Amino acid sequence: MTVHHLPPAGDIRAERGKRQRHASASAIRQYIEGRVLDGSLQPGQYIDEAALASQFNVSRTPVREALLQLAAIDWVQFRGSRRTVVTPIPLRKIIQMFDVEAELEALCAKLAADHMSSAERLLLASATQRCAVLADTPGVDPGDYFEANQAFHEILYRGSHNEYLCETTMALNHRLVPYRRFRLLSHARMKVSSREHSAIAKVVIEGLAAKAALKMRNHMTIQAALLSELAAQLPTSYLDTA
Repeated sequence: MTVHHLPPAGDIRAERGKRQRHASASAIRQYIEGRVLDGSLQPGQYIDEAALASQFNVSRTPVREALLQLAAIDWVQFRGSRRTVVTPIPLRKIIQMFDVEAELEALCAKLAADHMSSAERLLLASATQRCAVLADTPGVDPGDYFEANQAFHEILYRGSHNEYLCETTMALNHRLVPYRRFRLLSHARMKVSSREHSAIAKVVIEGLAAKAALKMRNHMTIQAALLSELAAQLPTSYLDTA
């Protein structure tokens, strides 16, 4: 007869504590990501570790673990003695990241034109209409249009039916969210964005893959004038000038 020995009670408690710390760290990481994405935490802004520990009723350990996870993907950076800020990005790197995103999104649009189901094409049409309604609404909250804009793009990511491409494009999109918001602050830019969405959606729905890629690439590429506007609008804290 086989005798199974249970681990010592201390080992069980230690393992349980480890799982709880990881769960807390995951929740804290998701909270910080959410605040960066919704604009509550901005590039260059200090993250208060003590306040987070108090808010989540945990020690500093899971807070630090969450920040280490975010630092590993360059969402935050450590400065000086235990000071953490949301990572600002040099303007040159922002341009490079938008260039890469333009190519990824063009590929998403191309594959979506080939692979989207009828239901997904209807969803894309609905998202396009939502952007058009908001862009035509005087005094619209830029945040509302930005959320609709995000929904439009994410439908195309998923519509590519390529899980790795979807995950990669989504990760870069989220990394650039603080900067993408500034591209859509003006009502005039919202109108341009919405018109371009309509043109993209039309060719995707019609299954014209090459045209879909071209229109999306043009939509995402930062033109010189827009880049100058973006650089002028961004707070200095958003740009890493070190």
